[in-house]
Amino acid sequence: PKHQGDAKQICRQVVEKCWNGTYYQTSAGHFDHFWTRDFAFCAQALKRCGYKKRALQTITWALECFMKHGRVTTHISRSGVPLDFPRMAVDSLPLFIRSLRILGAKELIKKHKTFLEIQAARYVDLVYDDMSSLVKKEHFSSIKDHSNRMSSTYDNSMLAMLKDDLAELKLRNPLEKNDIKGAIKENFWEGEYFVEDAMRNFTITGDANTFPFWCGIFDKRMARIAIASIRKEGLDRPFPLKYTKGIPSNLIPFYDWISQGYERNTIWVHLGLCYMDVVRSVDKKLFK
Repeated sequence: PKHQGDAKQICRQVVEKCWNGTYYQTSAGHFDHFWTRDFAFCAQALKRCGYKKRALQTITWALECFMKHGRVTTHISRSGVPLDFPRMAVDSLPLFIRSLRILGAKELIKKHKTFLEIQAARYVDLVYDDMSSLVKKEHFSSIKDHSNRMSSTYDNSMLAMLKDDLAELKLRNPLEKNDIKGAIKENFWEGEYFVEDAMRNFTITGDANTFPFWCGIFDKRMARIAIASIRKEGLDRPFPLKYTKGIPSNLIPFYDWISQGYERNTIWVHLGLCYMDVVRSVDKKLFK
């Protein structure tokens, strides 16, 4: 539908349409579920724009659904059933914990401390490789779930973020003694950009060079270098941000066919907004 008004008025109308009285849907269209990943990307903005009360109601409802079924998943159906698509995602728990932290949900965290700690222990057992201090080289779901990636830079950034957030929230931290940041830099940083995953594909990708910084893992000096590589590759044109410039070599054929190239060189607005968060922190002129 079309909305009347200027840019801010239109955006506020869309946000209103996504509120269904119980939780924030990912969209007012067919993505009418709660998506853990998408909500986390919006949480800070919802808080800043005056929607904190509804955001807290959303995260409370989601946590109750997760607790009822004993796990944190990629999304929750309208009927309140947690589901993973297409399989367990490495970023679900880290981004859910990040949402709780961003929204300052201290009472919620305190009340459900045991559940969250059990989920952290389960998560580490399923995805973490203690030998490498990285995500296991297995096919998990992720932000780019139509590609066959093994221990991606994105997923490892989420792992490192979870370690930091568990410490910040004073939750039992099974990753406390592991140098995940050092392992990411050693295995994925090429001096000018992060490679996509442990398969050493040297294509420069948008998510691999945004989330190590959006997650707060690496410093502004490295961010400036990675942003320059993104721009040189043209991933921010005509708008930010694309996963890749061309057709990725690691796409899963069936998913790519059925979605008609959904995750080839599409411009992803939510990825672009996370990229802009990073740009804003290091280059105000470019951000503007």
